[in-house]
Amino acid sequence: MSTRARSAERERGQRPGRDSSVRATRSTINGPLVTGDHNKVTVKTVKRRRAALTVAMILAVAGVGTGGWKVYDAAAGSSGYSLVGTWAASDGSGTKAMDANGRCTGFYYANGVPLDIGGPMYCSLSEHGDSYLLTVTQQPNESSYRVEFTSADHAVVSAGGRRLYELDRAS
Repeated sequence: MSTRARSAERERGQRPGRDSSVRATRSTINGPLVTGDHNKVTVKTVKRRRAALTVAMILAVAGVGTGGWKVYDAAAGSSGYSLVGTWAASDGSGTKAMDANGRCTGFYYANGVPLDIGGPMYCSLSEHGDSYLLTVTQQPNESSYRVEFTSADHAVVSAGGRRLYELDRAS
């Protein structure tokens, strides 16, 4: 139907005929859903697939289907060693601290010396063979270090096979 024919129908108070060349259905799983009412067009993004993926990721992190629930702790490994608390470093760089949510201070090193460019710093500790891997992020910087615990209150931190410092729990 031409634009002129639709305009004539509107003037007579009749509802104009619909163009049958474009149709949107609600069975669309991915992509935009377009609906129209004369001059008003609404575009809605269908997020069913994204929601399913989010649920799957939550279940994977929680460990469902692997013999029970395992809560991932960014600050401690499964052996129970943790960097949460305040630590004194052997290199004289001052105290280093980490909270249970992974916020930390003083752990980022560049070229063997501490570096703090301002802004939040985040740390996560994961098991890596017979030691732990400490990943420190202070955007845009990120670095990883090997941590070997000799006890719950003492750890040795190294990078690239070279010892950086030792940590003793202060609190």
